[in-house]
Amino acid sequence: EKICTREKYEKQKLLEITKNQESVYAQMLADAKRELQQISGAVSVLKNQSGERVERGDLIGYQGNTGYSFGEHLHFGIYKYKSFNEIDGWSWYYNNYVNPKEVLERKNLYWNTGCESPGYKETGNGDWKWPINNPVISQGFGYTCWSNRFYGGNPHPAYDMYGSYGAPVYATEDGEAYFCRNCLNDGGNGVFIFHDNGYMSLYWHLR
Repeated sequence: EKICTREKYEKQKLLEITKNQESVYAQMLADAKRELQQISGAVSVLKNQSGERVERGDLIGYQGNTGYSFGEHLHFGIYKYKSFNEIDGWSWYYNNYVNPKEVLERKNLYWNTGCESPGYKETGNGDWKWPINNPVISQGFGYTCWSNRFYGGNPHPAYDMYGSYGAPVYATEDGEAYFCRNCLNDGGNGVFIFHDNGYMSLYWHLR
């Protein structure tokens, strides 16, 4: 019953967001699938390359204009992986994920997700730097009004956020960084950073 209620709520919110336009919904679904394909594909390329040491606060890219129907944003995830040797294919994406709020420092941030009334919310229980300074959160972690349909019933294993147009994106902590600079020749750009404490941070939709 709870699942049925959640699906009805998700459908209602999606209809509101897409203004009942089936083509908009279809494009958003295609974009969500493309995001997963790009991230998974980048792993297969980057695992054969050498990393680059970065420190907390180092500039690693800029929030990119993805061309996605979701709008310009940074997809930011945290996982418990020590190296590329522990991840392959696509199944890793929905395993060993960590709610970003558990590692990011506390900030009073504006949430505008379309799933709830917009407003400011205290976010973060850790001490890592945020990848964008004072971003707006456009999609939260876990089961959201997008997740059932766009992610095949899986939770959204990340935060989606955005700053000003082309906002700088920073390394949240020290680690070994692997840069996908159009590494798949499809316009996808992102960074994977393996941190000394066994965590991996993922930054996608950069330029």
